[in-house]
Amino acid sequence: LSWIVILLMLSLELITGILYILTEGEIQRHAPADKRATLSSVNSFLKEFGIITGVIFGYLTSSISMQTGFLFFATFLLLYFPCSWLIKKSL
Repeated sequence: LSWIVILLMLSLELITGILYILTEGEIQRHAPADKRATLSSVNSFLKEFGIITGVIFGYLTSSISMQTGFLFFATFLLLYFPCSWLIKKSL
């Protein structure tokens, strides 16, 4: 069972890495020249922010309770999507 988990985690990292590269390629190909650096920066920031959020979620679920972890994650999503929409609209 532990090997399956390790393989799934490695697969997830591989897939997210490929998706990040593809996203960066699309940004470079389609974004206006004056906004490319900003979009690339925001993309990188959101990737790192997702990693930090996952770590916090894992900590909360293992140290406090599963409900607390999901409450944090739901709150994060409720804040994330409107903020990303506002950022997208301002660019």
